[in-house]
Amino acid sequence: MRALAALLAGTAALAAFGQAGDPHLRLGAAHFRAGRFDAAVVEFKVARELGSGDEAHWYVAAALTRSGRQLEALEAFEDAAELAPRSADALFLYYRGVACSDAQLVVCAAESFELAAASAGPRVAEQARRLAAEARGLLLAEPPRAAIDTLLAQAEDGAQKGRARLSAAFAREAGALAARRTDRWRALEAQKLLGRADAGHR
Repeated sequence: MRALAALLAGTAALAAFGQAGDPHLRLGAAHFRAGRFDAAVVEFKVARELGSGDEAHWYVAAALTRSGRQLEALEAFEDAAELAPRSADALFLYYRGVACSDAQLVVCAAESFELAAASAGPRVAEQARRLAAEARGLLLAEPPRAAIDTLLAQAEDGAQKGRARLSAAFAREAGALAARRTDRWRALEAQKLLGRADAGHR
């Protein structure tokens, strides 16, 4: 997964960053390409706050992913998906898959990589399909109750800390895993937590 992230960081896949008109987006792009991901986050956040276009939401999330700040990245991707869904291109969806994978959100990772593969160029699509297949392979067996319990605990922790978008990400994953069990272990709790999280960031 990290190998593909490194590959993308040096290819034309990031050309869109360099074409942005906003100076903060351009500076963020320069930091991103140079591997200064924390600095890129700062510039992309400034661009987002200044209303520099819907893509800024996704740039922030991608840069957070590359900086290793997975929980913040998950929140940023939740934000981007709600506020700028039409700006989700293959690169952004790939990075969302990486963030989900790093946070052990296997369903989220599989879905994100599959969406990336459907719209990416041949080389990236091939890698994204491989990563999606790896994630799907982890879902062949019935998910253990302990995995759902852990996700719900993380969702509850996020809710208690006022991080509604993070809570939503974990609750959604818990619900997706619960739906794969014959006993639907704690599915109702996951649904309630997701509802609370969604209401919390409106």
